[in-house]
Amino acid sequence: MNINKEVADLRKFRGPATGFLKKMLGLQIHIAGADAGAILKISEGKHHLLAISTDSGNEPEWLKAGVQQAPQSLRRGEPLFLSLGGGQKHGIFIVPFPDTSRGTVSILTGKSSMKLEKLHNGVLLLPFGLLDNYEARMTLKQRKAAQDRIHAALDMEVTVNRKGDYQSYCLELCNEIAAKWNCSRVSLGFVSKGRMKLAFMSHSEKFSAKMKIVKDLEDAMEECADQDRELIFPPIEGARYIYRQLELFSQEHDRTAILTIPIHHSSEVEGVLMLERKADNEFTQEDLETLRLIVDLISPRLLDLEKYSSWIHKGIEVSKRPFKFLASRENTLLKLIALIFISVVIFLCVARGDYNIEGSFRMEVLEEKTLAAPFEGILAKVNVKPGDKVKEGDLLGELDTLDIQLKIQELEAEILNLNKEYAIAVNERNTAKSQIAKAKLKGIVAQKLMNEELIKRGKLIAPADGVILSDDLTRLFRAPVKRGDELFVIGKVDELEAIAYIPEDQIPDLSEGMNGEAALAGHPEDRIEVEVTEIGSVAEVREQQNVFKVRMAVAHKPVWLRAGMEGLVKVKNGERALIWIWSRKAINWVRMKLWL
Repeated sequence: MNINKEVADLRKFRGPATGFLKKMLGLQIHIAGADAGAILKISEGKHHLLAISTDSGNEPEWLKAGVQQAPQSLRRGEPLFLSLGGGQKHGIFIVPFPDTSRGTVSILTGKSSMKLEKLHNGVLLLPFGLLDNYEARMTLKQRKAAQDRIHAALDMEVTVNRKGDYQSYCLELCNEIAAKWNCSRVSLGFVSKGRMKLAFMSHSEKFSAKMKIVKDLEDAMEECADQDRELIFPPIEGARYIYRQLELFSQEHDRTAILTIPIHHSSEVEGVLMLERKADNEFTQEDLETLRLIVDLISPRLLDLEKYSSWIHKGIEVSKRPFKFLASRENTLLKLIALIFISVVIFLCVARGDYNIEGSFRMEVLEEKTLAAPFEGILAKVNVKPGDKVKEGDLLGELDTLDIQLKIQELEAEILNLNKEYAIAVNERNTAKSQIAKAKLKGIVAQKLMNEELIKRGKLIAPADGVILSDDLTRLFRAPVKRGDELFVIGKVDELEAIAYIPEDQIPDLSEGMNGEAALAGHPEDRIEVEVTEIGSVAEVREQQNVFKVRMAVAHKPVWLRAGMEGLVKVKNGERALIWIWSRKAINWVRMKLWL
């Protein structure tokens, strides 16, 4: 056997440690010219066989002898030769590893004529250097694998953390793991009321809890949660766990390879992550370690999202956002504006003020007498002006009655003629003619009396004491008038009332007996107390607005108060919140537009 080739093979060896130790033992046997050998680890008085060159199931005698002397060689830190006797002068060489803290020795057996010079000149120590090289390479490999796992876990965490809500986060986690580990399905379940419930599956946003596969997945996850450890199926070498449900699941669903990982919170299992892929692509220990690291990294946020995924917690979180925003140091100006706005709104909701029903008003005489034109004619004379005081029976004006007087004269002449005709018919004893003449005479007399009455009515007499409130008619001298035209209005100025015009949207809030205040345009600083006495039942249009006429009694009349004065009136309707007072019209408008 070529020693150089063996050394080269050991330098390049990348297999497990047991394989390396067996090859290293073979090199030591070759160098020393031994027949057999073994590598032992002595720990706490017990020995562990790491490698042996023979395939015998029983422990050979030379190995038993070497085990007894190995502790002495380790204490001395130098090789030890032990003769076994016999015709062939067999013996054993115990060679401790250079680092005695390992507690590891090589035991070689053979004839006593083995190449002792190689043992003494250090050539036999060559494999130990190769062991150090192998350990360094394995350490570097493990570190690189650990770095790769960390990078993979951090990449996964960064990817899924881009999702803000619970559902998106979990679906992204399942889909990303399925893509990077070539899984046919990745499932995520959580413990709910003592029972594992499937919550998410990769590439499936919705599924029915009544599906058989859902029940099977929950049973498999339950098996992992009960044992509180990672489970791999098919199990890896040396596995010591129960995998009955995993095996049943694999048999019933395409014979897949399965890996389940529990998700912990405060040492309690809160959920399980389950991966499935084709049976020819089994999960390895490296896959388990990487996924375990990923689960450890994402579990705090995952469990927080799961915990606060209910609508109650969502509502609480939403309510917390304004306070978090106010507590931060960003957007100070915006927060100040928001604080002022909120303070104003709170003030308007809490503060109360007088709710006043407003409208315009006009002072009018409580009782008026109107004198209208008794017939169509011409206004011949006007004796009074607005504001003049008159007494009952005073002549206010006259209508031109000349045409009526002429008509009366014509009727008188006709009466004379009819009297003559009547007398002649009587003398002639013509009964029919006399009766006709008599009937005509009666009609003409009636017309005369009616015209005489019109002449009397043409004199416009004041019907009561008072003041002239109508317009100035002196400007209308000899102006024609029609029957029924208003000519003079007379009222008592010491008996005034306020006629208010209230918008229709405020009428429901108004009732008789309410008190208020009125201010006149000519005396805005003075307030007149009023009381609602009558609310009109029919609306009228005033200044392009529907209003109702409301009569109000005036409690105390100032000396300067006159009929015809106008102003603004406010009727008190109790206290209301300021925000209600100011927003009432807008709210009513919105209700009308949206039919609320």
